[in-house]
Amino acid sequence: MSDALPDGVSDPVSGPTLQIVGAWLLGTSVGLALAGTGWSVWVADADTAAQRLAVELGAGEPGW
Repeated sequence: MSDALPDGVSDPVSGPTLQIVGAWLLGTSVGLALAGTGWSVWVADADTAAQRLAVELGAGEPGW
């Protein structure tokens, strides 16, 4: 099996990545720590207010 992307598809992420599920104290803290060191971080939470706050604080980008 190849890790190559299909023709015409580029990889939008370079470097290490992390998906955080749960944007309360621990998730947001981890996102803040890693986002500031070059990681690409995505934050998801069923509570949209918590997700929005984490993103506004700089813990990552919203989504899966």
